[in-house]
Amino acid sequence: MSKNILIIDNDKNFSQALSERLKACEFTSAGIISGAQFFQIATKFMPDTLILSTNLTHPSWTELIERIKQSQTISKIDKIILLTNEITVATTHQAKIHKIHKILQKPIKFKELHQILQQ
Repeated sequence: MSKNILIIDNDKNFSQALSERLKACEFTSAGIISGAQFFQIATKFMPDTLILSTNLTHPSWTELIERIKQSQTISKIDKIILLTNEITVATTHQAKIHKIHKILQKPIKFKELHQILQQ
């Protein structure tokens, strides 16, 4: 069964390239550049996994996760992977609060991400 993976990163080239690479590995994926687009896309796409950048604004990544938790229209996302430029104590703390599955530092190692997604 193919997993639906939604990538949200403000770097359009990164999210599109990662989405294409995941499609080549037989995942169903899409990349978007803002949290504001999430609900419009997610209600149709119904992601199982969310790959989310900490660089989002309006809403921030933490605000987006809170909105997802409150939403009745989004199916249960079983895995959230956080992408960050630097893993800090604050990011790690916020990730624990929001039950993030894994934090990956950019530039990501695709093999590591692929293994996480196959779990």
